[in-house]
Amino acid sequence: MSQLEFFESEAILEAFAKSKGEIDIEFNVSKLIEQLEQTNADTLNDYIVKLLDEKEFHFLINKVETIPPPHLKKGYGLRLREVNDEKGITKMYFFKVNKSIEASAVSIVALAVALLFFNPAGVIPAFGIFRSAWKNLVTLKRDEHKPAILVYQAILKIQLKLYFNSLYSPSTKEIQSELKDKDAKNIEIGLSQLLDRRLIKCTKWGDVHNDYSNLENRWEQEF
Repeated sequence: MSQLEFFESEAILEAFAKSKGEIDIEFNVSKLIEQLEQTNADTLNDYIVKLLDEKEFHFLINKVETIPPPHLKKGYGLRLREVNDEKGITKMYFFKVNKSIEASAVSIVALAVALLFFNPAGVIPAFGIFRSAWKNLVTLKRDEHKPAILVYQAILKIQLKLYFNSLYSPSTKEIQSELKDKDAKNIEIGLSQLLDRRLIKCTKWGDVHNDYSNLENRWEQEF
């Protein structure tokens, strides 16, 4: 099985690069991170590393603690695990993560959280909320929850196209336009599955409350 390989201070870079492939959209990873507040980028990087360090990932990860890191122009996170001497950093965790549904979910949740930071009123969610969103997303299986996965990815794609605008809540009609499968029933199923897992919320019902068929309903990810 192929692997993702990165030093702990590069976790956010790797996560965003992987998320591009997951939601099938081109965006500049470095530009996205540069537009984050440094503290937000550091916090999100630490969240990713902390999650990868939990027991759910032990069977997917080879974590090497003794590798001297390269000279990094800009790394992220508090790097509490690094070892220093008078010359600087001598050791840092190096992750080899098997490509998997679990790892893909980390990338997508990290991107969704990053979009929150471009909202002036956005508040950094606690790690527990980040972890909960990951657990809710990873329970979606591609065979039985394909509509939900595609709808969630479409919401992120729309927000990315609008210059990382998490303030924008796309309508069902806009989500439908991003999907190859435009079957209204499948989209309703996907929205319902995401709501059940508290991954999205409706910010405005087009007409009748809980009428999933209305194309003017508006949605955003929930944290």
